[in-house]
Amino acid sequence: MGHGQTLGLEALTRAAELVRQREKPVGVPEKIDVETGQLGPGSPDPVKQELSIVRAPKNRRFGDRFEASGGVHLIYRGYDLFADSARGDLGTEIVILEGNVRAIGEESVIVGDLVEIRFKDRTFSALRGATTATPSLLGGRTLRDLFFSGESIGGGETRLDGTRTKLTSCELPLPHYELRAKSGTLIPNDRILLRNVEFRLFDTRLFVVPFVDIPLDQRSSFTPEVGQSRDEGFFIKTRWSVPVREGDRLTYLIDYFSKLGVGLGAEVGYQRRDMEGFARVYGISNTPSTFQFSNDHRQRWGTSTFQIANTYEKNNYLTAPGSTQERTTASLQVPQRQGSTRLTYSRNTNTSTGFSFSQSSYGFNDQRRFGSKTQTSMDVLWSESSSGSLGGEPIRRDQVDLKVRGQHELDKATAEIEYVRAIPVGENLNFFSSSDRTPVFALRSEARRLLSRSAADAFPFRAEVSVGEFADGRTRDRVTRSAFDFRLDKSDRGTSRARLDYGARFRQGIYSDGTALWTLNLTPRFSYRFGKDSTFNARYTYLRSQGYTPLQVDQTGRTDLFSLDLTARPSRAWSFAVQTGYDLRQAERSVVPWQTVGIRTEWTPAEWFMLRSLASYDPLRTAWTNVTLDASWQAGATFVTASARYDPIRHVWGNANLYVDALKTGRVKTTAVLAYNGFLKKVESAQLQFTLDLHCWEAILQVRDNQVGFRSGTEYALFFRLKALPYDSGFGIGQRGQAIGGTGIGF
Repeated sequence: MGHGQTLGLEALTRAAELVRQREKPVGVPEKIDVETGQLGPGSPDPVKQELSIVRAPKNRRFGDRFEASGGVHLIYRGYDLFADSARGDLGTEIVILEGNVRAIGEESVIVGDLVEIRFKDRTFSALRGATTATPSLLGGRTLRDLFFSGESIGGGETRLDGTRTKLTSCELPLPHYELRAKSGTLIPNDRILLRNVEFRLFDTRLFVVPFVDIPLDQRSSFTPEVGQSRDEGFFIKTRWSVPVREGDRLTYLIDYFSKLGVGLGAEVGYQRRDMEGFARVYGISNTPSTFQFSNDHRQRWGTSTFQIANTYEKNNYLTAPGSTQERTTASLQVPQRQGSTRLTYSRNTNTSTGFSFSQSSYGFNDQRRFGSKTQTSMDVLWSESSSGSLGGEPIRRDQVDLKVRGQHELDKATAEIEYVRAIPVGENLNFFSSSDRTPVFALRSEARRLLSRSAADAFPFRAEVSVGEFADGRTRDRVTRSAFDFRLDKSDRGTSRARLDYGARFRQGIYSDGTALWTLNLTPRFSYRFGKDSTFNARYTYLRSQGYTPLQVDQTGRTDLFSLDLTARPSRAWSFAVQTGYDLRQAERSVVPWQTVGIRTEWTPAEWFMLRSLASYDPLRTAWTNVTLDASWQAGATFVTASARYDPIRHVWGNANLYVDALKTGRVKTTAVLAYNGFLKKVESAQLQFTLDLHCWEAILQVRDNQVGFRSGTEYALFFRLKALPYDSGFGIGQRGQAIGGTGIGF
């Protein structure tokens, strides 16, 4: 746009700054009287949107329509509207602004020579216009405002289109960089598409490409990655998007590894009215060669949905060298008026030298409702598995798992029937299922269905009676069980300092082999608040069974335990907590009954500093078993946190971790992560990241050194990224995907 566009960008950035600061232009608005069309304090019809005029030397009103000129400032539908002149229709909620237009809203800004805003459907169009795409407008997919301008632009919350467009995140009058395109499309939560694109740096053209696809997703990146790792050697990884029909995506992957060779691949994404999905293929020319394929397809047929996903990996040098893995999952969901039916299929195979494994399953699920009181569900799963090693007989196992459940709501209770069975198919040695229920009938109810509301609040119980056939895991016989289960859980909802909650459960089982078992469980809880963030809690757990049961599902242990904890804040800066327990069962055996004592302290003398400690004492061993220290400090943008764990039994500092973030020296920001293992007496991981601030760009150099575990060694990586776009570089992550240098100790 030349000088006009520069002025437009200046106006856009000034208006965008108002949005960021949540400032509104000052002025005392007047209102147009809907009936008379005159300025004054009239009250508009609430059906028609209120229009307020802050400034308009010339204005008139005829019905729903209005005109204003002479340099106007209007407030309408949450927008401040500035222009040389304005006209609109309050019935259709369309406003047309001409000359030096600025429309400032809660989350967006529009400037231009001629702007038409359609407030009803929240869209606009502009000639020689520009707008801000804020992070909130883009669904949080960007980190800064994007400035999108063009000879003509238009759209709304779900899409922006433009011709002869310019895109940048640099707010300077002469942007450090711009992407100029013949046409452009910005799709929030998805991507930015530019066609016939000219890259300009400091207003100097660098090169021209036919198509640019910028994903608004931190899992993807359109910038090259350069680095070095032990497995790959020196590498460069690039992604190249090419133009395809709208709604589709095609990206070529072209990589080079000094140790592995050339890596080539492609990713395809597609989206139609009735289907969507993606496919990815990638291979590396090393010996033996690496090949990967994956796809995910979703298809809609009326109200039904079909989905299939496949993964094929051969000699993946990172996760499974020397093996071939396949995985397929498919499902068909058929919803109906009173229920739904779902068919599923899955298959997994793993083949390597001397070993093979495969597993397949076919599933059927059906859920139904009969009126408002009855519902049923049925699950049938046929699974097949086989495994074998070189020179040995394969082991095969086939079975069908059946689960049927029905529920019916009575006036005072719920009746349920459940049938669960594992059925062998063919010859299966030593096959037995201890989870069979063939069948079980149950009747459940609760206090709110049997008593008045006040009585149910005072005595909130749940009860169940059941009878059914179960599998005896010891004798492999079928056993009929009749059971009664009663539970009570009462919470104190008072506001006093002292609070008493209690729970109780009684269960009685009678079995067809002449045995019987009853179980009693009590859990009273007492709490007392005696100051700010200061509480004493005492809990008692009692669990005891009497008799005998042949069913593993009914077997319980015995518990007789007090649990105590105290949290106190003697001063604003200092707090501490202590917890332990007393086991009466241990006392009966003349064993030390006191449980491990945990002591946590926290000292926060100022908002920028915190020191915590956690110590554990074992009364049985009469020794401290663990001491952990955790400190954090913040000075401006710089944040430092460190933690260390001491093992008093071995007399060694077991772990020490350090994390430093945003330590700035000029335009360079340094972030460091360090993890030391005192038992191995070596640094497990040391990672450094240097970020050079290039205003709207960043140059990032990473050094990731992992000395233990999977794929140990040192890696180097170099990134150039736009600050506005999210990214995930893997910094601070170990070779297994775990966080490095975590310092939180919790309690």
